[in-house]
Amino acid sequence: MTDVTIYEDANFEGRNRTFGVGSYRLLDLNDMNDMASSIKVPKGLVALVFEHADSGGGYGISADFLEDCADLSQFNFNDKISYLSVFATERSIVVRDHRAGHADGQSLMYWARGHLLNGEFIAGHWERERASGAQNLNGPVAVVSPPYPPHDFVQPVVTSGGTIAVPDSATVKNHVIQVFSPFTEQSRWDFAVNRQMGMIGSDFRGVEEIGSAAFERASNNPVIPDFLNFWYPQKQPRDHRSVVYFKRTLSGKIIDSHISDIHGTYQDYDLNINIEPAEGYTYLITDGHPREYTDIMSAQWNLSLHQLGQPNCDDSKSIAEFSFVEAELDTAPSAKNRLNNIFSNSLGRQICVYGPWIYDKGHCCHAEIHPAEQMWWSDSSGGVYFCNLFCDSSKRFWWRDQMDDGTKLKPWGAPPITGIFAIAFETQINSPAKQFGVVVQDAYNHVTAAENFQRHHLTYQNNTLIAFVQDSSNPVKISFENVGLVGTNTVRGFLVVEATVGKCTQTGQVALPPNADPNTVPQNIERSAFTKEEGHLMLTVSQGLYSATTINTLIDLNGRWASGNSPGPAISVAGTSLTVDMSAYHRPPAHGSIVDNSTITVTFSDDATYTGRLQLPNRINWSNGSAWTKV
Repeated sequence: MTDVTIYEDANFEGRNRTFGVGSYRLLDLNDMNDMASSIKVPKGLVALVFEHADSGGGYGISADFLEDCADLSQFNFNDKISYLSVFATERSIVVRDHRAGHADGQSLMYWARGHLLNGEFIAGHWERERASGAQNLNGPVAVVSPPYPPHDFVQPVVTSGGTIAVPDSATVKNHVIQVFSPFTEQSRWDFAVNRQMGMIGSDFRGVEEIGSAAFERASNNPVIPDFLNFWYPQKQPRDHRSVVYFKRTLSGKIIDSHISDIHGTYQDYDLNINIEPAEGYTYLITDGHPREYTDIMSAQWNLSLHQLGQPNCDDSKSIAEFSFVEAELDTAPSAKNRLNNIFSNSLGRQICVYGPWIYDKGHCCHAEIHPAEQMWWSDSSGGVYFCNLFCDSSKRFWWRDQMDDGTKLKPWGAPPITGIFAIAFETQINSPAKQFGVVVQDAYNHVTAAENFQRHHLTYQNNTLIAFVQDSSNPVKISFENVGLVGTNTVRGFLVVEATVGKCTQTGQVALPPNADPNTVPQNIERSAFTKEEGHLMLTVSQGLYSATTINTLIDLNGRWASGNSPGPAISVAGTSLTVDMSAYHRPPAHGSIVDNSTITVTFSDDATYTGRLQLPNRINWSNGSAWTKV
């Protein structure tokens, strides 16, 4: 082997890319930027790797590898390589001899790898050949350097064309950027935009471990016991990381949606969404449990005298089911019916779901995201984001006494559930601010401890770059994270929306300290010591024009409206901008503005622009003669 090779997985597994002698800046997923988990370095070569890269080369932490490394996480370099330089461990140089009649000579230089000396890091460097000829310059393993600064990074200057910031107040909180850093999250930003409709879910800040224990299922049948393990967490083969059982994101295309209505044995009222995984997510099928006829399925078939279940998993339907992943959840009927109506009438829509990746022993070991605690999608323009957070109401994943056969951590769906929606944004210095506004469409047991600010502004040099406007009836937590500069004028980062749903309350029936953790008390007292309640939050985040003011209209426009007797349109207000969700009619979103306290204008991209006159107590009269009524 004459090349250095990086691998996507530990132990030299998965996708790989080779590099000959030279320097390489890894730009995106195709380049395997921030993707390497192991590296092979042939004897006689050095792979000098850096955490970040810019036009001047590598920066951030670095390490020089002279040997193979099966697990880069040992050096804090897992999924971090953005720049590498490959060169030989020795090189010859010309030694000039300026004496008359003497020819120039050759001398060898040897690479001395970075190391610690008396607690101080000594960077890798070249040393001359020693007189003895013996060279022992390198320790047995690489040493990670302190972070190097970026090359010639210049701060942008605000001149004109931007949006002047408003001061902090009781309603406005400014998140001030004093000094920009280079944008170091390009691969994650690209991943969100290109693969997940502009968003990253609750794994934005790291994986959520779920443990290896399975969940039992109540049978509601005296013949069939309630302690059979039905749902098992999945892990990928050859995954040697310290945490292998964790919640996953699935992105793909909806091919079916329906609500189960099964009574009696193994009753089921879940919303079931069958999703064909997009590229990069097919591992949820291929790396999952194979199709298998289980002891549970056999017992159900035989004990019911062949009235329930199926005799094997070799029928065409069972085989076809291993071409998709099923997302399942149970929630309030209003939310469940609304989602099913949207999905059933928009098959082929791209969607992302997040939750435990499991297989179902009652269903040929089919792959599922269950319970699905997050669902999100965006409109075709990317200007409206539909964000949904659930704490499953079936109560099947709430208590540790429902778990068996493995490590028990927090039960998969136990309330409360906290969800993160990290929206990738881009804006420009010296340009008008962009504004995002949230409108809550439906909420139950929404318990987010949000700050009491109506607006959150990201500012730099007294200019507002991004503004976020809360739904005052259901505020959420807001932060701006991983913000950095691309080039000289472009700002990228993530607008992070965080919310919590569901309740867990101490009953006082058992002597416990205040705010005790239900996952650490003795399992046999958990149900008597705590009560648990489901919850959900369904909201839209709309991007529009910045407005520092709001107009108090005669009617609160936010929420769902009915056209005739058919509930459908949902209006979101951000400042003086409007977004109308028309998905109930399988139409694209509409956009408009508030003219005054009784007048709005809205442009329907598949129709025309109309003026709406507000009429108390709850009516919009449109210029085409139609009317909407607030639901």
